[in-house]
Amino acid sequence: MHFLALTDGVNPWDDPVPLLVARAEWLSQFTAEQGVQTNEVQRSWMLLPCFLELARRSGAGCLDLVELGPSAGLNLVWDRYRYLYASGSWGDREAVLQLGGKERGQVPGSLLELAPVVRGRTGIDLDPVDVTTDEGAQLLRCFVWADQPDRLERLDRAIDALRSDPP
Repeated sequence: MHFLALTDGVNPWDDPVPLLVARAEWLSQFTAEQGVQTNEVQRSWMLLPCFLELARRSGAGCLDLVELGPSAGLNLVWDRYRYLYASGSWGDREAVLQLGGKERGQVPGSLLELAPVVRGRTGIDLDPVDVTTDEGAQLLRCFVWADQPDRLERLDRAIDALRSDPP
């Protein structure tokens, strides 16, 4: 129903029954054929300190990424986002997407000074969504809960960052 709301401009939320009846065949086919794709790029905020710690411990100046289920590649481009932590920030000040959150343990400022380069990006997905297309982006957007506009905005910004140079 969220897909229809995004693509057809319908409002199924006030009274969903008429839409369910009118589009029953389409909804049945869509849910039977379309697997759900993960879409939460916020997890990169937690992953960044892990990548930086890996670079610190290994002494690696560059990283090759391989991710299972990479959320349409959005988490493969984590180095294109800006991150905010209590002890500082990391990433380009002009990044299209900025991520922050609540820390359980403070990320060391010295870790945020590291700048490993991502040399290669490989995503492994049984049914990937290509968000470089409008259809793929809209499909991924429909899997965000409709009452979470902040997540939709974050997703849209991540899609913009990915489209500039897709993995």
